[in-house]
Amino acid sequence: LFTYYVQYTTMTLVLQTSVGYTTTIVYPFNRFYPFWYNSYNGIIELLETLKSNGFKLGIVSNKYDFGVKNLNKYYFKDLIPVAIGEREGVRRKPAPDTVLTAMKELNAQKESTLYVGDSGSDMITAQNAGVKGVGVTWGFRDAKSLKESGADFLVDSPAQLLDIAQNTKCETAL
Repeated sequence: LFTYYVQYTTMTLVLQTSVGYTTTIVYPFNRFYPFWYNSYNGIIELLETLKSNGFKLGIVSNKYDFGVKNLNKYYFKDLIPVAIGEREGVRRKPAPDTVLTAMKELNAQKESTLYVGDSGSDMITAQNAGVKGVGVTWGFRDAKSLKESGADFLVDSPAQLLDIAQNTKCETAL
C-alpha cells in the first residue's frame, strides 16, 4: 500500500466494522524513516471510507512494535487505533499471534475476519489464523503467487478491496 524506496518490509492493516466484518491489508514500509514512503494511490481514501462505514482499523507487522506504532501515527493519524508489531511473547508471521492479538483488541471473530496482504507469507498467516486471506496484487507478489499460497480473494485496486470488505460477511479486516 506504500511505494518503497530503500528496503521492503510489510505491515498489515486490520479493519473491523461495527457489525463484525473483517478485511486485512498489507502495507510495505521502510524500517528507518517514514518520510521515504508514500501511500499507494487510493489507500488513504479507502481507509477513510472504511472508517466512515463503521470498520475498525489496525495494523499487524513483523517489525518492532515501537516502530509500527510510530509509523501508524505518522501516516494514519486517528484512522487506525490498533497497531501490533514484534514484541516479546508474540511470534512473528506466518505464526498467527499478531493477527490473533489484533483480533482480540478489536473483539473480532475468526469466521468474520479477512486478512489482506501482498505476499505468500501473508496468505499463510491468514490460513494459520483461521481467517480468509485477500491478496493485493500491487505489492510484493503477483496474483499467481498469491493464489498458489492460498488467497481466498485477489484484488487489483483499493476499490476492489472496498467491494470485498462491504460485500462479504466480515466484521474485521487485518
